[in-house]
Amino acid sequence: MIHLENPTESVKLLAPYIYSTHFKDYASEMMNWGFKTFGVPLGKGSIDPKAIVDILINESKLDRIMLELPVEKEATEAATLKKEDDCVAERVAYARNILLKDYN
Repeated sequence: MIHLENPTESVKLLAPYIYSTHFKDYASEMMNWGFKTFGVPLGKGSIDPKAIVDILINESKLDRIMLELPVEKEATEAATLKKEDDCVAERVAYARNILLKDYN
C-alpha cells in the first residue's frame, strides 16, 4: 500500500508463497509535507480485510495469521495504553466475528 500497489492484487499474486502473515489495516492522510500512513482498526482503512482473508484461506499455504496492532502514540502513556487495550479488543472481535465467521 505504501508503494501504491493494490493490497488485494498483491496478496493474490503472492498467495502461493504465503505461509504466515502479519495482518493489519492502514489509512493514509495528506499532510502539508506529503502522505502519512497510520494503523487503524481492521475494516476501517484502505485494505479490504475480508477479501484478503478469503484469498489467504483459499489460495495460500497459510499456517498462521498474526494480528498486528499499530497504534498512534497519544499525549500520555496512560492514554496510549488505553488506546492499545481498546484496539486489541476491537480487532480481535472483528477478526473472530467478521473475518473468520465463515471458516469457524
